[in-house]
Amino acid sequence: MLNIFMRADTLINRDLFIAFKKSLFLLHKSAEHTVVKDTDLTLAQLDVLMTVYALGSTSQQLVAEMLQNTQASVSRQVSILLRKKLISRTQNLKNKREYTLVPTTLGIDCARASMNILDVHFEKVFSVVPRDERKKMTRHFQSVMKHIKSIQGADPKIFARMELCEKTMRENLKKL
Repeated sequence: MLNIFMRADTLINRDLFIAFKKSLFLLHKSAEHTVVKDTDLTLAQLDVLMTVYALGSTSQQLVAEMLQNTQASVSRQVSILLRKKLISRTQNLKNKREYTLVPTTLGIDCARASMNILDVHFEKVFSVVPRDERKKMTRHFQSVMKHIKSIQGADPKIFARMELCEKTMRENLKKL
C-alpha cells in the first residue's frame, strides 16, 4: 500500500516540476517579447543593466556571479550595453584586468522604463492568481530554494554574498 502513495507523491512532484518548468519558459518568452518590442533590449541585456543599476558601481565579475552566468556571456551583454550607451566602463586602477560598470543616465531611464513595462506585463500575467496566493507561492518557492541550498552542501559564503547583493538590489529597485 505504501508504494501506491509513494508513486502518487512521485507523480505529483513530477507534475509540479513540469508545470514550473513550462511556466518559467512561457513567462520568460512573454517577458522577453514585451521588453524587446518596447525597448530593443533582450532579457539578458536587461538583466545585466538592472544588476549594474541595482548595485550601482560594480565589477563585471560580480554581475556574472549575481546572474549565475559566465564571464563570457556577461561580457557580450556588456559590450552591447556599452554600444547602446546604457552603461559606462572604467578600468580599476588597483587591478588593470578588472573594470567597473556604472549605469549612464540613459541606462537609468531605460531601466526604469523597462521595469514599468515588465510590471504591467507581470500584472496581466499573474492576474489569474489572487494576490494573497501570489504571496504564498513566493514563500513556497523561497522555501524550496532554501532547502535546495541546504541539501546541495553549497558554500555558505557564496550564498551569503549573493543574499547581501540581492538585498541591495531589491532596495535599489524599489527606488525605480
